[in-house]
This record gives sequence, C-alpha cells and structure tokens, in this order.
Amino acid sequence: VMDGFLATDKIRSLGGRFKQLPIIAMTAHALSGDAEKSRAAGMNGHVTKPIDPEILFKELSDWVKPGKKPPAAQTQEMMTETIPESLAGVDIADGLQRLNGNWAAYKRILLNFCGKHAKTIIRFEQLIQQEEWHEAAQLAHTIKGSGGNLGAKQLYVSAAAMEQACRQGDIDAVNAVFEAFCANLALVVDGLAILEVQEVTSPRVSPTEHDLINVPELLNGVLQSLDSDLGAAQNQLITLQQHTAGSEYVAPLKNLESALNNFDIGMAKGIVQDLIRGD
Repeated sequence: VMDGFLATDKIRSLGGRFKQLPIIAMTAHALSGDAEKSRAAGMNGHVTKPIDPEILFKELSDWVKPGKKPPAAQTQEMMTETIPESLAGVDIADGLQRLNGNWAAYKRILLNFCGKHAKTIIRFEQLIQQEEWHEAAQLAHTIKGSGGNLGAKQLYVSAAAMEQACRQGDIDAVNAVFEAFCANLALVVDGLAILEVQEVTSPRVSPTEHDLINVPELLNGVLQSLDSDLGAAQNQLITLQQHTAGSEYVAPLKNLESALNNFDIGMAKGIVQDLIRGD
C-alpha cells in the first residue's frame, strides 16, 4: 500500500540496475510542483491524468527503444459492434481519443469502472461518518483519475473538489460538494449499466465443435501473452469468448476478464492454467 514516492525509494535502494531503471509517475495530481516532487523522489518523469496520449508517448519515447511489432489484428467484436451515440455523463469521443479509437478496450474499461464503483457512494458516506479523511481523499483521487480518462468530465471536476475537501478534513467543505459528487458519480455508473445490459442480452451463437477444438490453442496464446503483452491477452480473450459463447467456458472466462481488468496477472494465469488442465 505504498505511494509512488516510497515505492520509488524502495526500488532505488535495491541498487545495481535498479538505480537507473526508468520510473515515470502517472498521477491525477496536477498541481504546481508535483512534477518536481516526483523527480526529487528519484523518478525520471511525470505525466498526469486524464492521460493525453501524445504527452504520454513523448515521455515514454525518452526511455523506451521502439521495437518492431505488427499491429494487432482487429477482432470481430472490434469491427462489428456499434458504438453508442451517447452515454450519460461521459464524453465518448474524448475517452476513445485517449485509447486511439479502440472501442473494445474502452468498453472494457467503462464496464470495469461501473462494476467497481456501483457501491462507492455508500462507502463514501461511511468514510465521512467515521472521519476517515485520508482514505476518503484517496478514493476521490482514484475516481478523479479514472473519470478523467473515461471522458467523464463533470465527475472529474466534482471528484477533484471532493478530494480537496477531504484532504482538508473540513466537514462543511465536504458537505458543500458531496451532493454534486454523488450525483455525477451516479449519473455515470447508471449510464454505464446500459452497457452491462447489452452484454447480457446480446444474441449468442452456440459454439460449434470446430470452435471448441481451437480452445486449447487460444488458451495457451493467452497464457504466453500474460508475461509480456496484456493488450494482446485481452484481445485473445475476446476471440476466446466468441468461440465459446453459450458453453461451460463462459463463467471462467468472465472471471479471467475481471482479473485482467484489475491487472491481477497471478489470478489470470491460475484461471487459464485450470482451463488448460480441464479443472
């Protein structure tokens, strides 16, 4: 549960190659002096949320040597699924721009945000009642960064105000912004629930015997990608889900999707290995 400053200090203290390992801060803190604090802590760079892809790639280009990698092939879902005209509280065009127009990836992030924050308002009320100001500020900070990246602009603004009020530990300041914050968060979460309904009610075609024959090969592809390319693993998972729709693989692959969305690579590997063994 370290913050970035302490984590960087611990990494640098390992010595050897870790003294020169590039470390870039990515944070929803955008105040004057934050970049200087990151560098003073031993980091090499500092980028803020909401993410601007051009700025991010420019920062990365100073430290990462470009390799030769063919562009990922679009899955059938990417090519055929209709992008909604609107989502309540979300600027879809802004969010897609941050992901280079990748609707499948954007949709996964939207659904993950919806599931993660369905009960966040209740959690906030508990934290405020208990005057757990640090934890409340951290939660608001997380929502601020995530909301900004999604294109939920009003949520970003109200979460920033909530974070500041919680850091002050001022109950009057918190009460002044709490209603707007809750309204904006509820608007986004309820709007994204439409995507969940579409996921459940989308017509599914039962897999053929030929589809299921390919499953072991696809699972091994996911397992290999988990060590080096999370984006490739997610795209391979989409293909797997298309091949196995309506089969006994649906539930475990949903768990795999959740693990990937939460960057829990250990759990993801365990799920894939169980499926390969037939457990």
